[in-house]
Order: sequence, then C-alpha cells, then structure tokens
Amino acid sequence: MASVSLTKLSKGIQESREKETAQIGLGNAQKDRLEFLMNESMKSVVPNIRKEAARDLGVLYLSQPSYTVINALKETVYTDSDIFVLIEASKSLLKIGVWDIAALEVVIQCLKYGSDDLRNSLLNVLRYSSNPHHLNKQSIQFRVLRSLLLSLCERSTTRIPSQAALTCAYLDIKVDVVRDKLLQYLHDPDEDLRSQ
Repeated sequence: MASVSLTKLSKGIQESREKETAQIGLGNAQKDRLEFLMNESMKSVVPNIRKEAARDLGVLYLSQPSYTVINALKETVYTDSDIFVLIEASKSLLKIGVWDIAALEVVIQCLKYGSDDLRNSLLNVLRYSSNPHHLNKQSIQFRVLRSLLLSLCERSTTRIPSQAALTCAYLDIKVDVVRDKLLQYLHDPDEDLRSQ
C-alpha cells in the first residue's frame, strides 16, 4: 500500500516538474519574442512591420509585464512618422493602462478625422482599456476627448453614438446627454445594442 502511494507521489512530482519546465520554456520563448520585437521589428524600415510589432508588444505585455515594453511603445508614439504605427502603439499603451499624453493625442486626432471603422475600433480600445482612473481628468487632452465623445454621442449613425456613450460611461463622464443616450439604448429594438 505504501509503495502504491509513493509511486503516485513520484508520478505527481514528475508531472509537476514537467509542467514547470514547460512554463520556463514558454517564459524564455516570450522573452526572446519581446527582445526580437523591440530590437528588430520596432526598428524596421517597413512601417507595416513596426505596426504589427507595436500591436504584438501590447498583447505580450499582458502575459509578460515589463517597463521596457512600455518605454518602447512610448518611444514609438513620440518618434514614429507613420500614422498606422502611431495608432497601433497608442492602442497598445491604452490597452495596458498607460494613459500617455501623446497616445491620447493620436487617439483624439483619429476620432476627429478617421473613418467610422477606425472610430469604432478606438472607442472599443478606450472602453476596454486598463486603469481609466489613471487618466488625468484635469488635462487638456481629457477635456478635448470629453467634448469629442459628447459630440460623437449626437451623430446620426447607430453604432458610433452608442459606442461613444458607453465609452463616456466607462471613463466616468457624467453628463445628462450620456445618461439619456444609455437609457434610450436600453429600450432600442436592436438586441446587440441593448446587450452592450
């Protein structure tokens, strides 16, 4: 009986060690990927590669938090000349909860002048971003973002005003217009709109 228990125990220990080894290997692979993205891809002359690297850094940060990732994304937002790279780096920073002024500026400009698809994408990023309480509500960027979101609430298309109102609620922008829009959407016949 004791030998059966020891056999089970040794199998359990062996399985535990195999899992730890696999996790260490995965951790090393993620570290190697992060280093490659920061040292190679973010410095590429091809904008599309830099854009994908900025997106991937934001995704990998969630499993491997690192200040070097934040610094690489911030450097990209401040120095890159390609608008698509700037958008992806800004989205990544906001998703991980870094409410950088330059990233907010990029988002504001894209909300003002971008297509409805881009606006929708950015509103979703704002709505699902981390640490909205870290957003400085006294900053000029926040005031501009606030007025822009409120003006988007008044648009005639269906999706943009609903997304803007939900984003306002997430960012704790308490205005009667937002409250009225959200109450209106609760009674809308579109089930997708009501479920949001």
